[in-house]
Amino acid sequence: MALTVRDLMKLQCFNHMKLIAGEKGLDNKVKGMGILDYELMPEYIDDFLKTFTPGDLVLCSFLYQYCCNKPEEILPMVKALKNYGAAGIGCKTILYPKLPDEVLEFANKQNFPVFSFGKDIYYENIIYEVSDAIQTDDRNLLTTENIDAMILGSMSKNRIYAIAKNLRISFKGNCRAYYISRNDEDFHNSVVRFSRNFYLNRNIGNKGMIAPYGNGMFLILTSSKDDEKSFNIMLDEVLEYLAIPKPFTCCASRIHVPFESLDMCFRESYNAYLSSLAEGRNFAGFDDIGVYEILVNDRNSAQMEEYMLRYIAPIIDKPDYIEAAFALVRCGGDIAKAADEFGCHQNTIRYKLSRMREMTGAQLETENEFYMNLSLAVRIYRLRQVAK
Repeated sequence: MALTVRDLMKLQCFNHMKLIAGEKGLDNKVKGMGILDYELMPEYIDDFLKTFTPGDLVLCSFLYQYCCNKPEEILPMVKALKNYGAAGIGCKTILYPKLPDEVLEFANKQNFPVFSFGKDIYYENIIYEVSDAIQTDDRNLLTTENIDAMILGSMSKNRIYAIAKNLRISFKGNCRAYYISRNDEDFHNSVVRFSRNFYLNRNIGNKGMIAPYGNGMFLILTSSKDDEKSFNIMLDEVLEYLAIPKPFTCCASRIHVPFESLDMCFRESYNAYLSSLAEGRNFAGFDDIGVYEILVNDRNSAQMEEYMLRYIAPIIDKPDYIEAAFALVRCGGDIAKAADEFGCHQNTIRYKLSRMREMTGAQLETENEFYMNLSLAVRIYRLRQVAK
């Protein structure tokens, strides 16, 4: 379940904070953290709304000139935060040791939690503890087991809805997942850091989230628009910020409605990644994987295994033949390219192809028919290998 203000009060930092109003709002869900000083001034409000996320717990001191020595201006600011969907506020008692009575009265009537805290705790401590708790809650929802279930298609629609609803990300109508991986240990060790930095960056943190999985991570982005361009702009922004060294694999799902089809985002992006590994080249997205779209979900079925073994079993223990088959499939059936990659004459590839037909008992198949069947068997075999 998404964390509430009440849940966060169990954190150590809240030992230094006092609830002064809005006790009936302690079950408000908290999606993130924010700091507010000058942002609600008329000239800055538009910029503030671009990075504000409904559900934020907002820290402030009312030190900025709009409220400095003007306690009557505090109530409009608190009302604005409530209207924008803040989960509550924490006020540092620097300028105003006590908030005006009308502010506390409003907070109590509107069930809007207001905390006060002094010099004995810093903003940074509160932000770090709350942010870490929210990220931990996300990880408890997007466990390896839950992501496995979404990829396999075994999770119920009700459970998918519950997970999407309780993640700290505020979905904006559409979402898309990208599975990102790089084949080195530094990347694997950096995934948690990527996730934390992404969350703390206000410019991009409200556009999505990162979920570690397997040898990489899912980047989940959300937009009110369902067009490729909007998501590509966000992806470029995130990749530039993360600065992942090239080369890396990045495979996209189609665009989906999160509360109905969050599982499809995970499934399609990860299946595009598996297909990339099996094919030996990076597919940009699920729409690009071709025949793998049919093969990848059923790769472990008894029917697929039987079909695969018919063509693979007779050559699996013969390295020259199995590698020649792999090369031919990687080259799209182009014998000249396969010979160049395999480091032999074209006739050698033709000879091996002919011998494979004999070994698999497929003499009645034409060369084209045999290649088509062999290529499917190789792709099933490779999918099963890379998915282990």
